[in-house]
Amino acid sequence: MKIYGIIDKFENWAGDPQAHRAEIYDFAGKYVSEINGYNIKEIRDFKLTEDLETILRERARLNDPIFGLNADTGVTEPPVLNDAAKAKIKMLDWLFKAIAGELHGYKFCRPGVIDNWRKTYGVKLEFLALARSTDKDVPLLYADLGTDTARKLYQEIKSVIRDCSEDDFIWYFGSDRDRETDRPQPIKWTGYKKDFAYFCLLVSAEINKSIGGIDWQLFTQIFVNDAGDKWDRQALSDYASKMQRGESPLPAKLKITSLAEANRLLSK
Repeated sequence: MKIYGIIDKFENWAGDPQAHRAEIYDFAGKYVSEINGYNIKEIRDFKLTEDLETILRERARLNDPIFGLNADTGVTEPPVLNDAAKAKIKMLDWLFKAIAGELHGYKFCRPGVIDNWRKTYGVKLEFLALARSTDKDVPLLYADLGTDTARKLYQEIKSVIRDCSEDDFIWYFGSDRDRETDRPQPIKWTGYKKDFAYFCLLVSAEINKSIGGIDWQLFTQIFVNDAGDKWDRQALSDYASKMQRGESPLPAKLKITSLAEANRLLSK
């Protein structure tokens, strides 16, 4: 399955990306399953890096500032894109993020490569999992939402984390100044598994400013389930993916309004 061919083959997605959103996410899942068929990690890493950069390169081609060159004055202005180009750029954005979201925190791309992508293609890519030599030994300890947001979020979900104090929760999700004490014990989530997947999806979207990748390693370092055990990451990912694609309703009882940007992104 070649990304080059996919970009050409699925022009119909670009006609109405919203209508084809489920297909885009379905393709991303099948693509990553095929990638996982490579038994050698180095081959998987190379293939993913090459294909994702192909998407970025095509996106940049469609958004090339040279199209804004004024032939009379020679001044380059912001490109004037037609609706078809805008729609295809949106489709490529979703395709890229959908693939990244299916990687479940798999670290394949060195920080230098991603930094180069940011500079070359003008993209943020915070949702991509970086591969660092020290990651294997250093647990992911917290997610920075800021003290005020963390306090509001605690009030909204405290019924499913009854044994966790507000101070401990803010240690994990507040600002750096809230982490002057030692790391608290992991938080026990006493609610449903689907509700927890929804919580992880919203927190990730709030931090990354996009609906896409969820670093399950982070959340399974912070939380244990009701039995005090580690979470089944694949089951969590399946729940989150279905909610992203609109195939599963969002949990009605877990009303998280403090993560306003995440809710806005998920409702698109």
